[in-house]
Amino acid sequence: MLVSLALAGCNSIDSSTSDGAELSSRFAYGSTLAAFGSPLAAQPLAGPRASLNQQTCPTPTPTNVSVTTVPIVVTSTTADYFVLYANVGGKDIPVQVKRGESGVTTLEENVKALPASDYRVEKYAVADPADVDLDCLDDLADPSPLNHSHRLELDPEDGAMMIANHAHFEELANADVVKFVLVEPFSSTPEIYFQNTEKYFRHTEFAALLGIDDGNTIWAPAE
Repeated sequence: MLVSLALAGCNSIDSSTSDGAELSSRFAYGSTLAAFGSPLAAQPLAGPRASLNQQTCPTPTPTNVSVTTVPIVVTSTTADYFVLYANVGGKDIPVQVKRGESGVTTLEENVKALPASDYRVEKYAVADPADVDLDCLDDLADPSPLNHSHRLELDPEDGAMMIANHAHFEELANADVVKFVLVEPFSSTPEIYFQNTEKYFRHTEFAALLGIDDGNTIWAPAE
């Protein structure tokens, strides 16, 4: 399944949308560098991941951290990092990976917050990182740790697998909108591709370029 939507202004979504659209949008906003808090990587990914040559995928056991209020503030050290999950339509999706700070760390989405009961937090050791997106590249080495989209080599002139900052957003935008395609959003390995919306205004053009239109696609209503 493919879902195609758009980011408007790179800072908000309408929480009244359908579960599929909201899940897709929250995942999309999670794939902007702003959602990572302290940056885990400085550059957007533009090509296949080196992890394809890695033989062993990291699988450390997390420590679950209680969430009782929003914003979420957790006790932390610089030896920790955290993964924030949001529950949308009964499915937990990772929306932030953030390094711990000395004392406490604030975890939050890049969009309007859900109730505290819809979030959960996992804590990992920086010395023993996990692999949230199941691509066999650990979270701290992964330029886009929430996004499994490693299978395609995407020319930077056509789009990106993550949005590094606002300037990068503007490079991809048409009238302050960046469209994107999300592959298998309800699976354990969703993939997101942001299109150069100036070059490819319609989702169909971009999906055809990537060769990922499986004939079972949900398009944005405006399409």
